Amino acid sequence: MLGTNSFTLDAGFTKTYLTAKGTTEASSDAYMGRGVVFATNTDPTATSPIQVFAQGNGGTPFRATQAFSSNGAGWNFFMVAGDPYKSGIVAVQDQLSGHIAGYQACAGGRSVKKLWENDAIASSAGMAINYNAGQPYADDPRCSSATKCTFYLDVLSLRSGKKLADVKVKGQSCRCSRAGSGVRGGDLRIGQATSARVRPFVMAALRWRSRRVR
Repeated sequence: MLGTNSFTLDAGFTKTYLTAKGTTEASSDAYMGRGVVFATNTDPTATSPIQVFAQGNGGTPFRATQAFSSNGAGWNFFMVAGDPYKSGIVAVQDQLSGHIAGYQACAGGRSVKKLWENDAIASSAGMAINYNAGQPYADDPRCSSATKCTFYLDVLSLRSGKKLADVKVKGQSCRCSRAGSGVRGGDLRIGQATSARVRPFVMAALRWRSRRVR
């Protein structure tokens, strides 16, 4: 708690969240009006799925849900992207698979409800949200061969996860595998991309991070 000249720990808000085996520390919170939303596994040593947490201003309720449908490991280098002003929707990324999922932050962030999951995208960096338009922007590297990828900037719908538009940007060659295809029903999971599309970019980021640490 913030005082005139001090910070005081709010014991009622303090919670233990690293309870699942293989989970690593969380990203920064997104404040949604009456609570915060955050996701785990910012450290790429995580071997468990990403979890999304919602916590009310007073510390309760405190709820967690698995971020993506896959039970495989997920890495989330960046904080969730939230829109507390209009839609109240939070978008979460998995940089290992490249997938993005959208959650409704209910009661101002006291709980969350999954809206959609887009697994056709191969996002490898943080998202930006246009609050007025209700559109998140994400990178989407696409491989035309085993050694060459082209970068795109994708515009999505924050409410549905559908891709609205894309534009090609300057990219670079890399070694990556071609993506699978197909459309699956359910909670709007659009297409299916293999994690091999994103892995080269993740590993490059880790090498850069390692150089920075030294």
